[in-house]
Amino acid sequence: PLAIAVREGSDEGRPIVAVDPDHEAARAFADIAAWIDEHAPSRRTHPELKIL
Repeated sequence: PLAIAVREGSDEGRPIVAVDPDHEAARAFADIAAWIDEHAPSRRTHPELKIL
């Protein structure tokens, strides 16, 4: 289930991570972002697409 504060903040354009970074949901989003940042490739592994 979605936390009410997350839904309300999204509806109002006020993300929970910005307005209440200590909220449980905000910490979860921050943890996910940190994991992605840590595990994402540091460089592109595919060449740019060329449109012919």
